[in-house]
Amino acid sequence: VPEETNLLIIPDAGSNDIEQCKKLSESGMDILVLDHHECDIENLYAIIVNNQMCDYPNKQLSGAGVTYKFLQALDSELWEDKSSKYLDLVALGLISDNMKVTSLETRYLIDSGMSCIRNKMFKAFIDAQAYSLGNNFSAKDIQFYVSPLINGLIRAGDFEEKDMMFRAFIETDEVFEYKKSKDAVSVLESIYDRVARISNNAKNRQNKTKDKSIGVIISDIERRGQHNNKIIFSNVTESLSQSLTGITAIKIAEYFHKPCLLLRKKSADEVEKDAPVIYSGSGRNIDNSPVTNLKDFLEELNLFEFVQGHQGAFGCEIKKDNIPLAITEINKRLKDVDFTPFIACDFILDEDDLTIGLVKDIYDLRNYFGTGFNEPIIAVEKLCVRPDQFTLMGKENSSWKIITDEGVAIVKFKVKENDALKVAMQKGSDDVYITVVGRANINSFKGILTSQLVVMDYE
Repeated sequence: VPEETNLLIIPDAGSNDIEQCKKLSESGMDILVLDHHECDIENLYAIIVNNQMCDYPNKQLSGAGVTYKFLQALDSELWEDKSSKYLDLVALGLISDNMKVTSLETRYLIDSGMSCIRNKMFKAFIDAQAYSLGNNFSAKDIQFYVSPLINGLIRAGDFEEKDMMFRAFIETDEVFEYKKSKDAVSVLESIYDRVARISNNAKNRQNKTKDKSIGVIISDIERRGQHNNKIIFSNVTESLSQSLTGITAIKIAEYFHKPCLLLRKKSADEVEKDAPVIYSGSGRNIDNSPVTNLKDFLEELNLFEFVQGHQGAFGCEIKKDNIPLAITEINKRLKDVDFTPFIACDFILDEDDLTIGLVKDIYDLRNYFGTGFNEPIIAVEKLCVRPDQFTLMGKENSSWKIITDEGVAIVKFKVKENDALKVAMQKGSDDVYITVVGRANINSFKGILTSQLVVMDYE
């Protein structure tokens, strides 16, 4: 922070950073925190605006949402109306931070922002993902196709690239020369198109690095038998970039279907001299976890230096000597807890009940779906598959489709060569009965609309 700074505003962080705020406050700096993270300690060195620490009813506002509420209050004080022009960015922040749309205020802010997207950078991201988003995209589509680009640049981009994205979001209207290849003619590229392009590149770099690290970490966990514990603790000091810890922890947790903590040893310059060895990192829970409030559960062990953030996604620190104690105590407390993976279904239907009308009714609700109000998952039991109903699709026959007697397409993408149904049908098997689990969708191809169930799993 520059020494001449008189006021430091910290959005989406700061509530728990007592020591840092104290140091800055004692230097004569005023601090305003606009945060939404849970905090059980009092920060006397900053003005804290945090919806988790007061009686404000909506706990489903992200840091972007709390910042917007502050700007609304500022408008009221100054007799202005400037905050509403940022509603599209408020929506993007709420969507990207997985806030539950079951809160009416959060739902309203997302709908209001999505109905009037005007920020040039936000529009450029949408244009860059136009093929995937289509014409009638939803908040969930933004979460799936736009948010990862922003996240990718933040995690895998350098400082200059991150600074450029900041300038783009505040609409500096800069223009750059750009060559697609060494011999190509230079063209002018707006800062918005440039950031969208380098964000996609950064996301690809991030995914490549992450996927390589995931394989190493999984092998290490299995070799050490750490997956036999109720909560996985893994030392990733040498195997993972710090910026990728959280996003990788999600994948490790999903792979083993258990909560996961990825930890790295703090370097000597990060701790006081002669201090105990400390490990810090990220924790992630799984969907439908039997340990609902993972953060609170770990805090109650009284073995961590801190566990801060959200219940299912948080940062933590723990002394090296306390790690075996924590694992032992966790295994003891959760000894009867079953982490066997399952898919929770909203509908369990017979084949005749899966109709074109039902698929359309669910698909028409797609703009309402989001965190906390998830897209329904449908199970169809005893689905009879006749050879004449079964078709392989794709250049390498890597997907299959079944057309039911009701006219609904049951589709599974990217199947393996030894996929059981594919093998059975290729061998000319008689009728096969399967149970499928999937999500309703309507596919548009060359103007033809097809009601379909996209298969997540089957047996």
